[in-house]
Amino acid sequence: MTKQINSQQIAIDGPAGSGKSTVAKLVAQRLGFYYLSTGKIFRAFYYLIKENNWSIDQLISNFNKYECAFNGDQVVINKENISQLLNDPTISKGASEIAQDPKIRAYALSLQQDYANKKPVVMDGRDITSVVLPNAILKVFLTASAQQRAIRRIKQLNLELNKATLEQFTNEIQQRDDNDTNRKLAPLMIVKDAIVIDSDQLSIKQVVDKIISLYKQRLGVNYA
Repeated sequence: MTKQINSQQIAIDGPAGSGKSTVAKLVAQRLGFYYLSTGKIFRAFYYLIKENNWSIDQLISNFNKYECAFNGDQVVINKENISQLLNDPTISKGASEIAQDPKIRAYALSLQQDYANKKPVVMDGRDITSVVLPNAILKVFLTASAQQRAIRRIKQLNLELNKATLEQFTNEIQQRDDNDTNRKLAPLMIVKDAIVIDSDQLSIKQVVDKIISLYKQRLGVNYA
């Protein structure tokens, strides 16, 4: 049975630190599409769990009582923008932990697909190409060497780039890659119909331009 391709969905996956969120946001802006950072959904989940001292089951039972809006990387709950709060390292760590739970993963999937079915969307995150948007017209696996991702991360944190910091961050990224690839739920993987883009020698603009070009090719029309 031939699957029905959705021409208004672009899915971007890739290892940690590959720049997929930055690229996805810019692609969405260029095309006039909605952008959804799926990682923010799990962070919002954990934020509510932490604030209310809930279990995962309690979160799922009560989440629809909140007025939540996910707009790109901005998250508003009951008219309060909590986006900056979600950048806290403890929230990030907690979100990563609860994302391993099958129940919360399934609940997040329903929310993600609901957003994707409402409007043209560019979405990034784990299992976006394989599970969340399996019929997207364009699936991209954005990658870069562990060393290059380490350099970018060091610069992002305004740390000194030297042999010691480069070795430390490279090792951490390689360990993260290994964990993500071998975990049982939503492992890091390249689906067979994804286009792999190695950004080692590319600027962010070049990556965005390449994805836009690929989208035009898939669409078969000129897209200003």
